[in-house]
Amino acid sequence: MMLKGITMRIGAVWDNLDPVEGRLWVIEWMITTLGHRHEAWRWLTREIIRYETFEQLGLTHTCCKARSYGHDMPTANDSAECAEIRDEERLLLSKLDTLVAEFQEKYTELGVTVPEFLRGYWKARMEEVEREEEPLDDEEISRIRDLGVIIHP
Repeated sequence: MMLKGITMRIGAVWDNLDPVEGRLWVIEWMITTLGHRHEAWRWLTREIIRYETFEQLGLTHTCCKARSYGHDMPTANDSAECAEIRDEERLLLSKLDTLVAEFQEKYTELGVTVPEFLRGYWKARMEEVEREEEPLDDEEISRIRDLGVIIHP
């Protein structure tokens, strides 16, 4: 949420960048400021990878409501509404947990910086995940039916 808040407050700067690139700029600034080996990166990397994956999957943030470009503190969401959203998004939340575990392992294995990881392995893998989620087009449905599969709406 911190990265989203920072990038939302200086929104005009990001008008020509995609949201991930805007946040990566902030992360690179943090690396320059803290240094790549600062102890904070032990927990920051996990949170950054989780946040970016959460955003890319299009999940709904339910712990609080942040106001764009405002200076007010975030407000709590209605708990019944949050429970309903989490129930509706349970399959995506499960996918989030699976992907984050995969990404953490791969990040450690590759030994690169967070921006390098997000621009490389993470981006390619998330594009693959998005392709898996794309609905079938008419041609694909026709080929499946030609194989004898009955598709019910």
